[in-house]
This record gives sequence, C-alpha cells and structure tokens, in this order.
Amino acid sequence: MFDTPAQHYQYLPWLITGENLIIAGCYTIVGIGIATGIWNNRKAGISPVVVAVSAIFFSCALGHGLHGFGMLGWDNILLWQAAVDLLTVVVALRFLSFYDSFDLLARISQVADSKVQLESQNENLQKVIERLKQTQTQLVQAEKCPAWGSWWQELLMK
Repeated sequence: MFDTPAQHYQYLPWLITGENLIIAGCYTIVGIGIATGIWNNRKAGISPVVVAVSAIFFSCALGHGLHGFGMLGWDNILLWQAAVDLLTVVVALRFLSFYDSFDLLARISQVADSKVQLESQNENLQKVIERLKQTQTQLVQAEKCPAWGSWWQELLMK
C-alpha cells in the first residue's frame, strides 16, 4: 500500500548526480561573475581576497562537477576528485589567511550602496560643471561685446 524508502533508492544516484551538476553550474556562473568583475575593475587594483573568493567558487564547481560525473560511473574519476578536493583545500586555506578581511566581506552591501551614492553625486557634479562652463562662456562673450557688457553685468548683479 505505502512505498518504502528502499523502493526509491534506485533513483538516488540520479538525484545526487543532478544535484551536483546543478550546483557545479551555479558555482561556475558565480565564479565567472566574480572573475569578470575582477577583470573589469583591474585598473583600480585587484584584491587578493576577491580573487580567493572567486577561486573558492571555481574549485567547488570543479569538485561538484566531478562528484556528479563520478556518480555516472566515469572510470578513474576518484583520482581527479582527490586532486580537485586538494585544490579546494589549498584555496580554502588561502582564503582563511585573509581573516582580517572577513569584516569587509560582511559589509559588501554597504560598499555597493556607497558606490551608487558616489556615482549619483558625480553625475550631479558633472551637470553643475557643465552649467558653470556655459555660464563662463556666456560671460566671456558678454565681455567681448561692450554694449552687452554693462547690461549683462547688471543682470548678474540682481
């Protein structure tokens, strides 16, 4: 009448394979996103902490991918899994060496908000600078025309 869990065990390898491959794909996408951000902002400097975070996602993607393919029965996959797991250990230990920077990672949203505010303020300043340039140009033109000069100066003084 009721199915027992043992009857569904035959599907577990497929479930585990699918889960690992989906996780690997997601980690790869996140790693690519971080790596792209590093590349696009390289002129401002490259943070070793951010590189380590990207490396963690890539090594975990490799690990989960190999575990998923291992469930499919690929020959000699255990050696590759062990090598990638060792790489993940090295990357994780490297990340731990940045212990002092963990606080920055916790404040990443504040940094992003500050960036948005700065960009908005810069845009406003650019508009003000453009208006000042236009006014300066008008003043220079008014000084060149003696008849306009006194009229223009009177207008500005009011």
